[in-house]
Amino acid sequence: MGRQRGKRKGGNKERVFGCDLLEHLQSSGQDIPQVLKSCSEFVEKHGIVDGIYRLSGVSSNIQKLRSEFDTENTPDLNKDVYLQDIHCVSSTCKAYFRELPNPLLTYQLYDKFAVSDIFLKSINLTADFVDN
Repeated sequence: MGRQRGKRKGGNKERVFGCDLLEHLQSSGQDIPQVLKSCSEFVEKHGIVDGIYRLSGVSSNIQKLRSEFDTENTPDLNKDVYLQDIHCVSSTCKAYFRELPNPLLTYQLYDKFAVSDIFLKSINLTADFVDN
């Protein structure tokens, strides 16, 4: 099975979810994916509630919002359906990250992250030892 491309079936429009981040940014000409920009701005404005990224939104609302991002690029998040279920917006944002074919913190950099984590832990242990 070949590598998935960012195109949707039956159309020329780029998919938003499940496509390579770099390819998506290059084809859209954006620095930040619109789905992340729109969702984060919405959450900053309306999402000051407990568990905004911990609790899930209503599944049908999440699917509707995903579909709107795929077809409209920038859906109207001020619709009542989203204002009444702000968790669907944060869930859509989480889904975007979860469905990236390559993680944001790439596999190629994993060893470097692991080494830096070990290094930071050793510094903290040394600092704790010195303080005592």
